[in-house]
Amino acid sequence: FDAEMELALRGVRDCQDFARMAGEFKAQQAMIAQLVSWKDVNGMRVDTRRLRTQLLPSPRRCLDKVARIRCRELLDELTESHMRLQEVPRSPDAFAEYLRFQESVWDKMESVENRVIALTEHARDLTKARRFDEAVVVQERLVGEFGKKNKKLAATGLFNIGVIHESARRFSKAVEAYSQVIKRYPKEDVAVQAQYDIGVLFENQTEFEQAAEAFIQMKRFKEHDQASDAIRNAALIYEALEKYRDAYKTFQLYLKTFKDEDDIPQVAFHSAEVLERAGDAKSLVDAAKNYKKVAKKYGKKDLQ
Repeated sequence: FDAEMELALRGVRDCQDFARMAGEFKAQQAMIAQLVSWKDVNGMRVDTRRLRTQLLPSPRRCLDKVARIRCRELLDELTESHMRLQEVPRSPDAFAEYLRFQESVWDKMESVENRVIALTEHARDLTKARRFDEAVVVQERLVGEFGKKNKKLAATGLFNIGVIHESARRFSKAVEAYSQVIKRYPKEDVAVQAQYDIGVLFENQTEFEQAAEAFIQMKRFKEHDQASDAIRNAALIYEALEKYRDAYKTFQLYLKTFKDEDDIPQVAFHSAEVLERAGDAKSLVDAAKNYKKVAKKYGKKDLQ
């Protein structure tokens, strides 16, 4: 319970999120409260009240857990601030010397490649030291310098900003940075990874519908290896959510977009199964039609 609570709280981004989770908490309480006090099992009368007491979430434990998590986060922030303050020059002379040192280092970086390597490594070191804001500033400097002159380098720098935010568990900012990569540099290879990572981020945060939507957007990068896996994953997410019509449409998108994949017959058959599972009259009729198409097109005994 504590582990689940901690994971859940890490996913809280705003009041709406908290309200949603509070509603789920109340729904779980109501479900557990409906458990009968006595249950006949194989001729024996079993007292289920103790089990119900163990299953019922304790508001006090929840609040205690919230306090511990928030205190730990505050401690991490204070530690990070302390580390940053330790490296700040403590006098005007020291600060001037620090600036001269920075300028001398920058002047020695004669080539673009050396500057990029130096900036990237510096940002990586700052991220390891949990100095996330400084790491972002370094990557923003790279994006600003090469934004127009070298789109590949700028796209990589912007993508790295998303990675930094992700390391800092600033998931909304990570999604924002990845989205900017896709918007500003859609032809760069790193845009493909950005789109895929948005889906993974939403999936890890249990925002499954948003994850599916993000994975479906991989269709614009259909030539890349990750695209087929992403769209098939989106269909499976909808299926797990029992959104069978959406799952069927997404499987159909997969079939139309990736006609040369080895699993096309199996996916075609499974899309009909998903449609059948919807259960309504129209879906059952459409499922029957799909089964006939699969049998006619592929003609394999294991699919008929």
